Amino acid sequence: MKLFAIRHGQTDWNVAGRMQGCTDIELNETGLAQAEAAAQTIGGHGISLIISSPLSRARKTAEILNRVLNCPIIVDDALRERGFGIYEGMLISEIRGMVKMDPEYFDKPGSPDSRSVEPMEALQERVSRLLDDIRVRYPDETVLLVTHGGTMRAISSYFRGDKASAEAVAGNCQLTEFDFDDIPQTEKKENTMTLKELVIKSRSCRAYDESYRMTEQDLRELIELARFAPTSGNQQALKFYISWEKDEVDAIAKCTHWGKDKPYPGINPSAFVLIIQDTEIDRREWSWWREAGIAAQTILLGAAEKGLNGLMIGSYDNGPLRELVGLKENHKLLLVLAIGKGTESAVVEDLQPGDEKSVYRDENGVTHVKKRTLDELILKRA
Repeated sequence: MKLFAIRHGQTDWNVAGRMQGCTDIELNETGLAQAEAAAQTIGGHGISLIISSPLSRARKTAEILNRVLNCPIIVDDALRERGFGIYEGMLISEIRGMVKMDPEYFDKPGSPDSRSVEPMEALQERVSRLLDDIRVRYPDETVLLVTHGGTMRAISSYFRGDKASAEAVAGNCQLTEFDFDDIPQTEKKENTMTLKELVIKSRSCRAYDESYRMTEQDLRELIELARFAPTSGNQQALKFYISWEKDEVDAIAKCTHWGKDKPYPGINPSAFVLIIQDTEIDRREWSWWREAGIAAQTILLGAAEKGLNGLMIGSYDNGPLRELVGLKENHKLLLVLAIGKGTESAVVEDLQPGDEKSVYRDENGVTHVKKRTLDELILKRA
């Protein structure tokens, strides 16, 4: 399965050597001409779908190319350029001097102003998630990605099976061809994540791609995992209500509370799983809260293995939710799980002395999750 990617046409900031990042700079006259020239040679590749960055320099390039290709255009935020925060608009030569020519400067813990720069790990995560999705959802399409220099590096690293490096950026309107069959076997996504990677991927996600739909069978496979999880005395008092039809999913979302966030149309998950205690089997409430946590983590690990994300929700409108799904008197609702294709970019970092927040979202929309260090968690004999 082939895939093509092209960098946008030239902008005035490219000519001046300024860091663009997520700043929305339009094509200049040369950039428009480059896109027109690329359009004259792109028609022979059988491209049937364009996915573009939302930034105007990429979208305009996509629109010009599509005068020849005449195919659907999808705009996806995963293809935006890497965010460089306070450094955007500065001369790249000036930035290089400030960071002492170290290409990995912004990804080193404790680098000054690193909070304003999107971590390379987050860039690679969102790009990899999109490429995984393309391979699954569009196996019969030849897709063209219209994007940016930094994002092109992340795309190249995905197909090489390594981390994005500081190799030369693709030229403006330079077309690059990739093939999913060329991904190193050890890097192909089926069943290759370690348990540690699955645990990290199963962290809380609060924004989803609503166009991604799940089926009853998808959810049954996840519940099957929970069925084999350990339970107290093998009583098996947990039951599960699964919801995947959009109208009901949206109605359930309105009954849930996600900390400071509230789900709303546009970011709702694809499905919900309600974890329920059947009190006719066992009435001990304390035991089944524990069992619900085990089942929930098992389900979310299974979702992560499928390339999905999730969220454990303990705050909800119990009465309306029970009525909505028709729970009986002996069904005690313990926990709600949201599941879907996440659109958040997140990185897990060590909690450093003086950090004011354990979780925060930066100006680039990246969620930083701060975890206490391993040495801090392990107690030693006094």
